[in-house]
Amino acid sequence: MKIVEIKAKMILLGREGNDSSITLFEKSVLGEIAEPLVKKVVDLFADKKYKDAAKLSKDFLDGDELKEEIEGFLEVNELSGIDHFGTECNYHPDFDYNQLSCYIEEDGSGFHIDYDLTTDGELNDLTLQMDIVFTKKNTAEIQKIECNII
Repeated sequence: MKIVEIKAKMILLGREGNDSSITLFEKSVLGEIAEPLVKKVVDLFADKKYKDAAKLSKDFLDGDELKEEIEGFLEVNELSGIDHFGTECNYHPDFDYNQLSCYIEEDGSGFHIDYDLTTDGELNDLTLQMDIVFTKKNTAEIQKIECNII
């Protein structure tokens, strides 16, 4: 599905940017776009290819700085590494939880992604955060990549 079609459906659903809430339909569509982008970055993290992950971002990101942040977090917390995308997450709370969450920008220009990273299937408090922009070529590009403790 092209980005233009997604934007059109969001406008038809009354989400032209004046309402930041997202319907389940819109979340599933954003998830379809987000998943391969997140997979690429998370798998590079798991393989310790931080410079390659940094190159995926339009806003220059220092691969060495990203490596220091992630490796430092893992060392301090005595964790072996970051799991590859698709590793089953053993976190099953009594409330609605999604390891991958997407939030549309109010102006419809793109969306934000939060992906809870895991180690050996357990949440490790490190969250991959990405900003995605829609382009004039009907594609979605990674604008920014960062990891934060959440």
